[in-house]
This record gives sequence, C-alpha cells and structure tokens, in this order.
Amino acid sequence: MKKEDIQRTSFSQIRRNKEQGVVEQVTPPVQKQSVVKPIARQGRPTKKDPNQNYVRIGALVPEAMRDRMHTALRTYLKGTHLSIDELITVAITNYLDLKE
Repeated sequence: MKKEDIQRTSFSQIRRNKEQGVVEQVTPPVQKQSVVKPIARQGRPTKKDPNQNYVRIGALVPEAMRDRMHTALRTYLKGTHLSIDELITVAITNYLDLKE
C-alpha cells in the first residue's frame, strides 16, 4: 500500500495501517498568528521636545505660590509658557544666568 492510498477518514483505517507498518505522514495544523496591534498613546499630548532628555525633580512650594503660577499661566503668560514645567524651567534658567 502506498502513502498516497492511505485514507485518514476512519479509526479502523488507521489501525489497519499501523498493523501493516505503513507510516502515515501527519502535517501539523497551521496555527493562526496573532497580530500585535501597537497601543495608541493615551492621555494628553506631550509638550516635551523629543530630542531633549528630561529628569523629574520635586520641590515643595507654598500653595499660594502654586496658585500664583496657575493664575499667571492662564492670564498674562498665556501663549508664552505652555505649562508649569516650562515656567519653572525658564525661571530657574533666568535666576542661574543672573547669578553667573
């Protein structure tokens, strides 16, 4: 019996093939590969420069100072500084430039 003549439809045929010593070639089932979708960035869009490395620092400021910064960003500094981080960076840079 040739391999081409082997029928894989019933268990009796499989048993008969084993008794006759015919080796049936079994192809492994094709597995579906899951497609990994890139996760979209969530949250607010960033205002950081992608070419600049940033480091997080922490500072304790009085609540009145924080309120003043928020008020300034929303009124007379609107459009010049986008966030408190940028405002603090400019303020520290100006202060260090004055002291040098």
